[in-house]
Amino acid sequence: MNKLVVYLALFCLLCTFGFAKETIISEGERILQIQTPIPDLILINTDYEFNTHVYNKTNGLIMTNKTTSCELHIYNNIGGHIISELMNFSDNDNEFYIKINSSVFTKIGTYNYITQCNTTHTGGFVGYTFEAVNTYETIPYESNISSMTIIIIFLIIIFIILGIFNQFAYFRWAFFIYAFLETVMLTGFIYGSFIGLNIAWLLKFNFYFLIIVGFPIIILSFMLKSVDLMSFGKSAQKDAGTDRFSISKYDDKGLGGDLS
Repeated sequence: MNKLVVYLALFCLLCTFGFAKETIISEGERILQIQTPIPDLILINTDYEFNTHVYNKTNGLIMTNKTTSCELHIYNNIGGHIISELMNFSDNDNEFYIKINSSVFTKIGTYNYITQCNTTHTGGFVGYTFEAVNTYETIPYESNISSMTIIIIFLIIIFIILGIFNQFAYFRWAFFIYAFLETVMLTGFIYGSFIGLNIAWLLKFNFYFLIIVGFPIIILSFMLKSVDLMSFGKSAQKDAGTDRFSISKYDDKGLGGDLS
């Protein structure tokens, strides 16, 4: 009787294993390969279509909307969630897609997006970063903000130093005023980059302001300093010549007195 119970238990256990094997998903079906081609730059105020291709990574077969669904998430440059939508599927192109209208990308800056795809048994995702610009000739904004900030801070420090050590009052105040204006532009630059405004005009204005106002102040200051040094040198040389003439005249008079 005890042997019969043991045999029945083993039989039930083996049957359980047998049925369970039919529901196990192979490793190949668990791995998704997701590719989303996207350029580094996207024009603001422009419609755009995001496309995603999903493959079975093991055998390379295309995953369609019959077994797979994909969702697109887009975040702005301060981390705000601005898009979260399911993607459509194109039977002609064998790809998932979604069309984003021009009202989404209205500000220059860095955007992040995640494409997440799932089947009934597994899932996967990819993430990318791109720049929204007002022209394709624009240099990616976020990648240059640090260098532009450093350059403006360097200019501010240079003009403050020139103002401190300049002996001419009008040039001293000119340097201080220019440093103050650069500080104002730096504040606008940082604030505009933070909220995603188009501040390319501010950078251009800063460049022309430096060429038209900043450099001439420096050049005139050095020219005036050079003229002042030259005048001082001539004055010192003239004074030295006068002193030598006076000494020579005194010696002549002294010599004449001795002879008499």
